[in-house]
Amino acid sequence: MAEERTCLCGCGEVPPPAPRTDRRYGQVKGEPLPYVSGHNPRGKGWNLRKDSRQRAADEALIRERYLAERRPTPPEPEPEGSARLDGLSAEDRQRATWAMQAARALVWAVPTVDVDGNIVSRPLDEDMVLPWEDLSQVGKEIPDYRDWQVEETEIGILISDGRCLPRLIDPSEILPALGVDESASNGVEPEPGPEPVVEVIDGVAHVAAS
Repeated sequence: MAEERTCLCGCGEVPPPAPRTDRRYGQVKGEPLPYVSGHNPRGKGWNLRKDSRQRAADEALIRERYLAERRPTPPEPEPEGSARLDGLSAEDRQRATWAMQAARALVWAVPTVDVDGNIVSRPLDEDMVLPWEDLSQVGKEIPDYRDWQVEETEIGILISDGRCLPRLIDPSEILPALGVDESASNGVEPEPGPEPVVEVIDGVAHVAAS
């Protein structure tokens, strides 16, 4: 007996079995069709008049289903009497996290370059990472910059991802190479700090800067 399944558009109706085998559409004779006649992934009102009630109801259902799939999962309620971080509940922390993630996305939407001409993400201010956020998780929000290209021109360094106009990098936006001491890269040896001065007072040694 063929397995009974509902229409893939989500209407809940049972499609009829395929009358014949058709490799073009992946249909096997006797097995249920993926959709009821007139239905498709958008729903069952797609081929109705735009001013019909059925089409308006179906499109509203499809829109709600689409938004529900992309709506963030609400945080679980905290048990009564539990401690609150910084005086905020779990729901308030989640809202603040979403807002900060949106702010970081704006900062990282366009990359910058380092002194070696590599595409790198822009640095964040300290106040753009909330106290309860994990830095390793925040780092995963950095987008993929593989499509961005660097071009050195007479007017300066230009970067572009091929989908928008090239952006001119201001010299103040160029970052030092990661893990490289900027003074050493310029051939300048760092100046030694002041030698400590040890004073003995009442038999106790005290260290003071010279």
